[in-house]
Amino acid sequence: MVRLEVTGPEPGEVLVVTEFDHPDRGPVRCSAAPLIAGWLRRRGLRVRSGPVRALRAASPCLPSALPSEGAVLFVATYLDGEGHAVGIGAAAEADSPGPAAAAFHAVRTCGSVMRARRVVLAATDPTCSGESAALAQALAALAAATGPVYMYGQLTRNRYVADDLRRRGAIFTGSLDEIPDGSVVVFPAHGVPLSVQAEAAARGMRSIDATCPLVAAAHETARSYADRGDTIAVIGRPGHAVLAGISGQAPESTRVISTAAEAAALEVEAPDRLSYLVQTGIPVEDADPVAAALRSRFPAVRGPYPDQFCYAASDRRGAIRRVAEASDVLIVAGAADCADARQAVETAVAAGARTQLVETAGDVRAEWLGRASTVGLTSGLGAAPQLTGDVLRVLSGLGPLSVARTTVHTEIVTA
Repeated sequence: MVRLEVTGPEPGEVLVVTEFDHPDRGPVRCSAAPLIAGWLRRRGLRVRSGPVRALRAASPCLPSALPSEGAVLFVATYLDGEGHAVGIGAAAEADSPGPAAAAFHAVRTCGSVMRARRVVLAATDPTCSGESAALAQALAALAAATGPVYMYGQLTRNRYVADDLRRRGAIFTGSLDEIPDGSVVVFPAHGVPLSVQAEAAARGMRSIDATCPLVAAAHETARSYADRGDTIAVIGRPGHAVLAGISGQAPESTRVISTAAEAAALEVEAPDRLSYLVQTGIPVEDADPVAAALRSRFPAVRGPYPDQFCYAASDRRGAIRRVAEASDVLIVAGAADCADARQAVETAVAAGARTQLVETAGDVRAEWLGRASTVGLTSGLGAAPQLTGDVLRVLSGLGPLSVARTTVHTEIVTA
């Protein structure tokens, strides 16, 4: 760590530098600036980020040896694989001893974790292919529309993506009553009940059905079960958006169960006329004990073939487990109030990983990285689109970084 005399910081603040000129190494980029800023803000300092202009070098690098006037910048740097200077730095007025000392300790603490690292990415985009395709159809509808375009239900679970759609003119609603006759309406990837589709058609709406093909297949299977007179047990999570569409194909014939105990207690009028479905969007393995309980209680129960299951959630969970097992620490990018992010944390913790949830790149802490040569990184459905990239940039500012992506993909091969 070295000290430079600079211009830039205001009295009473710490200026976290985003770039500066080093007298020996030239221009230095500071990708880890959010890490330094977060360290300082958590200690109650007034923080601003921006570039500084270095005047000359000064030594020794001790807070007790600060000049009596002007400003001082503490920095730590390294050269990346292409020979470019990268570093961290914080500056303060010399006659502001509190901020100046804090700047020194911030750079010393964060600089102590500088080292080469490998970052393993696990399912960094948690959006499944069905939801991605639905979003693409929604964007195409907005681009082609000459009037309002209505999004029925929860087209996306990411509020940042939803806000972007609103800026493009999308109107979100949970009721057809709020949509004028003849309007354009987009149905989400998780589908809608038959009654909604029928009403939209009767009112002359132009429906863009973005239902995921696997969800549509589940709808068709539910109707076929009902048509042959079966009661349908849907194994799923209460409150999940996809359940309404599946149950709505034959509501009078459908029962929703989520646990083995509920399966064991299920009562139906004709035990030999029972079929079951597994809700799309949940890990398939979560349904196994429930299906086993159904088969134990109703030996004649009929269910879908494995090639009809949705494996996206299982694959994502498997990827997180693999990375958690290989990582010294795993960072989950997402909001604390996001159920999906919390489930990702639970999966990683169960796999034995030290796991941290961050909502911004500034939430990453140096103390997590002190002994970590391999860092896992994944994201929740509610994460800001740029958050994963922001975290990677912060980590790249703390030493040379190699990134390897680990994914799990289930492929069904029929014999």
